[in-house]
Amino acid sequence: MTEAAPGAPAARAPYSLRDLVAYFLRLGTTGFGGPIALVGYMQRDLVERRGWIALADYKEGLALAQLAPGPLAAQLAIYLGWLDHGVLGATLVAVAFVLPSFLMVLALSAAYVAYGGLAWMQGAFYGIGAAVIAIIGRSAYKLAKSTLADDRLLWAIFVASAGVTAWTESELIWVFVLCGVAALVAQRARATASHVAVVVAPWLLVRARRGRGDRQGRLRNPGTRRLLVARSVEATRRRMVVAMRAGSLRFPAAGLLVLALPHLAAATVYTVAPSGGDFTVIQEALDAAQAGDTVRVHEKPAPYFERLVFPRSGNAVDGFVTLEAAPGERPVLDGMGVAGDQSMILIESRSYVRVVGFEIRNNLGVTDGSGIRILGSGSHLELRDNRIHDMRGQNAMGITVYATDPAPVSDLVIDGNEVYDCEPATSEAIVLNGNVDGFVVSDNHVHDVDNIGIDCIGGETDIQPDPAKVCRNGVIRGNRVERARSSYGGGFAAGIYVDGGRDVVIENNVVTECDVGMEIGAENGGTVTSGIVVRNNVLHANDKAGLGFGGYASYTGRVRDCSFTGNTLYKNDTLGAGFGELWIQYAEDNVVRSNVVYATGQNKLLVSEYGNVHTTLDDNVWWADAGAAAARFSWNAAEYVGFAAYRAGTGQDAGSIFADPLLAAPVSGDFHLGAGSPAIDAGDPGYTPAPGEVDLDGAARKNGPRVDCGADEATTCGNGTTEPPELCDDGDLVDGDGCDSNCTPTGCGNGIATSGEQCDDGGTAGGDCCDAACQHEANGAPCDDANPCTTSDACTTGTCAGGEEPAAGCKTALGGQLQIKDRTLVGAADAGNQLSWQWKKGSATTDAELGDPLASATRYELCIYDQASGSASLAARLRVPGAGTCHGKPCWKAGGAGSFKYADKDATPDGVTQLTLRPGVTGKTRVQLKARGLKLAVPALPLAQSPSVVAQLHASTGACWTQSYGVPAARNDAAQFKDKTP
Repeated sequence: MTEAAPGAPAARAPYSLRDLVAYFLRLGTTGFGGPIALVGYMQRDLVERRGWIALADYKEGLALAQLAPGPLAAQLAIYLGWLDHGVLGATLVAVAFVLPSFLMVLALSAAYVAYGGLAWMQGAFYGIGAAVIAIIGRSAYKLAKSTLADDRLLWAIFVASAGVTAWTESELIWVFVLCGVAALVAQRARATASHVAVVVAPWLLVRARRGRGDRQGRLRNPGTRRLLVARSVEATRRRMVVAMRAGSLRFPAAGLLVLALPHLAAATVYTVAPSGGDFTVIQEALDAAQAGDTVRVHEKPAPYFERLVFPRSGNAVDGFVTLEAAPGERPVLDGMGVAGDQSMILIESRSYVRVVGFEIRNNLGVTDGSGIRILGSGSHLELRDNRIHDMRGQNAMGITVYATDPAPVSDLVIDGNEVYDCEPATSEAIVLNGNVDGFVVSDNHVHDVDNIGIDCIGGETDIQPDPAKVCRNGVIRGNRVERARSSYGGGFAAGIYVDGGRDVVIENNVVTECDVGMEIGAENGGTVTSGIVVRNNVLHANDKAGLGFGGYASYTGRVRDCSFTGNTLYKNDTLGAGFGELWIQYAEDNVVRSNVVYATGQNKLLVSEYGNVHTTLDDNVWWADAGAAAARFSWNAAEYVGFAAYRAGTGQDAGSIFADPLLAAPVSGDFHLGAGSPAIDAGDPGYTPAPGEVDLDGAARKNGPRVDCGADEATTCGNGTTEPPELCDDGDLVDGDGCDSNCTPTGCGNGIATSGEQCDDGGTAGGDCCDAACQHEANGAPCDDANPCTTSDACTTGTCAGGEEPAAGCKTALGGQLQIKDRTLVGAADAGNQLSWQWKKGSATTDAELGDPLASATRYELCIYDQASGSASLAARLRVPGAGTCHGKPCWKAGGAGSFKYADKDATPDGVTQLTLRPGVTGKTRVQLKARGLKLAVPALPLAQSPSVVAQLHASTGACWTQSYGVPAARNDAAQFKDKTP
């Protein structure tokens, strides 16, 4: 049983509809004593012993059953079936409970007719009657005690109504009405006008309801007046139910009136706020909410320190149970110090539930938990616009769907969420695992997580033992995943991954700076991942491959009958690990067409290992900057150098071309096809876009005789048809005529300088040397050239540039050394070039100044200045990125006393192999950097050193550390510069 959040009522024990139907079948078969006895059994078994039903829900159901015409016990059973399982639950419980009694009555009637005159039969019935009276008496006492409790008002109403009933020997409707009015007057002496309206003018309820239904069946409250009326209606109904508990067993006519109230009243909106709301604790509001109700949570100065459990479902008739942030606010749900389930929000076997707009954070010390976890089964579940971060520990996930039941999780929507700074390893940041059938995962932003970003899984028998019930029939669309990297196993986390899933469309996503951009795999033996469509995605600057598919070994599963079309793979394998842009493992009968594949400096485009069978590659555009002859391909472990050799040796890509796709500005993230790109109309000639399929801009996927290669379907500016992302198209490419040659309206900020404009940088912000009126900012105006090695950045005729001067105000040190070796002039290979810098016994440095290259990805740059006659110039610039994976391991590690150490055997990007940073008090701080290899660009030696050489390390926090080396140096010649201080 899930532990409740502090300050909240205990959560109910989980149960299934099958459990409930089985119970009522048994009760209907073996339960004796009449309605009072049977409802007593229900309280004992379902409320007290098993904890399936909350006492408040039981009491309310009992009151409604007492008022309705028909058998009391049967109607209470039907209500309890409906409570969590809607109409289906009510129907199945009714059949299970009533059918045994019906069959028994038939049998007993036949027996009584046949043997009623026998003395033993008459005695048996007489004895049974005495036992039944005892059972009824005990149940009536228990029912009265639990229902009336110590409420003197209810006891008074009970005694009065019982007395009148005994005196008149009849059940009078006016007694019921007086009981209800008395309860209302006593509990709220100053009745509101809306309460009076509910009692005397039922038509007002109808008016309050009209116009509230939205397309999902929810009833909303569009205005303050209607909100007050709706809440008053609900409050009145609940008070009347309380009064009914003290009345007689049944008043049929009045029961019809009161049972109509829930259908006339609008759904309730419960507010949670520090003050002035209905509740101050979120869980208490959730416990009160019924199907169709909304729990609206306001921000408060401190977070809500709670873990939440949804106690009940919504349904198709009444609508969702919605937990949402108040408009324009983002309340914080914080797990710090809160005991209970390891997940911050638990939705177990519930349907018609929404969670919208929360910040969920600080789920700490986790061994297996999530920000939001869906467990079991359920349908119509929506998680929207939440921000989830700082899930810490092991398997500390953002959003988890574990569909463990035979019935699926279906109609699932995970949209617009941000998940970051989480530690899900060895699991995933967002995961759908097991029997998930029908889902949309869209427009989420996942970044800076330890392991996979978004995953769709099947074949893990501890989650779902039925191998056919895998994550399936869904869409993963429009998500952005950044820096999803694994801290274990050599670093092979994919930004988006399908492992054993089936029939999933993955489209229009952007994945960057992950171990692997996107992977379709099958980790579990015997599992076949099939029907996966990967289309129109952009995968760039990932550490290893951009796109991979196949089982990773001969003993694992297979990837079969999947298609990979219209994707742009740009300069992945940034670590030079040798996986190339496209990486194929154990896979069968897959298709790779109409893609743009652009290699890094390693020129490695394709790596296909053993186990790749019947894969078809064609109509793609391949490119490496070194040209077709230098391009490298591997096909089933056979190596080919040169595009022609690859095609001849494999028979693949017969209709493909090797050409620069002329991407617009890929370094800055613009992957549109430029004018004249050879990728235009170069895709699969037989390709027909799927219904609703679009390119990366949301434009039609096919615009011309053939589909374009890559994620962008090029528009034709000047053809007179406005196509996304065009904002206009007047049929020509003339600037200044209202629609410029880039198909944007003439005006400042559209990137084209026209008459009256001195500049146009595509924006209207100042500080970049082109002001909001598209005029040059004054010479000398401050700006930022994005180079930490320059100072005094200023505008000069519309261009931002800084002086190559050492920065002032940097922290100094009492000791240090700089050594630069150029081996090219002494016959050694470039790989022998070396640079090392030590900065010791330095000025006090705080943790904040040093930054955090692990969590916040602080970056560092070493700048070396050579002075000639006192005028400085930048001799060398070495960059050290934050976070990342280096040679299969995290680049950065934390050390003692707040220190950090960077290690990269691959020496990317500028040759740095080691950097050690140690903060502390004056005299205890230290910086040490080493660099070598082909990527290290050493300055021309000897250095001028007139009068000094200056080395500075700049952090993206704004702090810097400096050391000056004055003449004469210990050594300064064509092969080496070496000097130290003091």
